[in-house]
Amino acid sequence: MSCGKNVIMRSGNTVATRVRDYAHGLVFSNSAVELDETFEVCIQEMTPQWAGTLRIGVTSLQISDSYAAGNLPSTIFSLMADTWYITGM
Repeated sequence: MSCGKNVIMRSGNTVATRVRDYAHGLVFSNSAVELDETFEVCIQEMTPQWAGTLRIGVTSLQISDSYAAGNLPSTIFSLMADTWYITGM
């Protein structure tokens, strides 16, 4: 599991929590999504501290090979590969 510096992982790396700032909140699975595989994102809690939108997506970039630990892009827009996402509130 890879995540930005403003995220902590818990519950066996299945729960991500933002701890600071709006940037550096990316979270990546440690395994690839297979063709026709379904994945689920569950929002357990929301806080009024953050304003904006949630983006959930996939990328063809292999994060573990491309970025050193702690050196992930600050936002989804900074990824240097094919990335698809949905955005909403």
